[in-house]
Amino acid sequence: MSSVRGGRFVKTRGCPSSLELVLLQSDAISTERSAEIISHLPSCEFCFAEVHFLSRHQLPLIPYEPAEMPEHLRKLAQALLARQELGFEGIR
Repeated sequence: MSSVRGGRFVKTRGCPSSLELVLLQSDAISTERSAEIISHLPSCEFCFAEVHFLSRHQLPLIPYEPAEMPEHLRKLAQALLARQELGFEGIR
C-alpha cells in the first residue's frame, strides 16, 4: 500500500476526488464508481488516510445554498475587476 513516490505522501491525478471520498459513505455515488474507489484504496496510502479522516465528516442534511451577494458589494467587485482589466490596478 503506497502512493509514496520518491518519499512523498501525495494525491495523484488518478486518485478519486475528496468529494468522491466523502460521498463514498452515502448512496450519492454509483455502485460502479464506489467499487472502483474501494479497489483503489489498498494501493494508495494517501486516499486510504483521507477516507479515514473524512469518515468523521458528517454530510449536511440540508443542501448548502450560498447567500446572495449584496448589490453594493457586487458593484464594487465589478468596478475593481473592470479597473484591473484596463491595467489600472497599480494606480490609486
